[in-house]
Amino acid sequence: MKTTLVRTYTSDKLQLDGLIFEPDKKSRIVVLHIHGMAGNFYENYFLDQMAKQFTAAGYAFLPGNTRGHDFIADFKIAGPKEKYKRAGQIF
Repeated sequence: MKTTLVRTYTSDKLQLDGLIFEPDKKSRIVVLHIHGMAGNFYENYFLDQMAKQFTAAGYAFLPGNTRGHDFIADFKIAGPKEKYKRAGQIF
């Protein structure tokens, strides 16, 4: 199983992070996991088991953060200067 940190940007330029788990053979199918309110993709240990099961079945698995991850979080804003926006479920 191969893992890669992935980053994407929202239309208002907030950076969202995720981790893609890929099976040994290339797959055209990705299972997307959206966590619940105030959750995140890196502290829920059941995701490790989900990644093992999906990749063993030949699927890629991508859990990722939303703008509501954690209660309070600092989000990087895309651009030439280093800027952050405080967000998270509490807001």
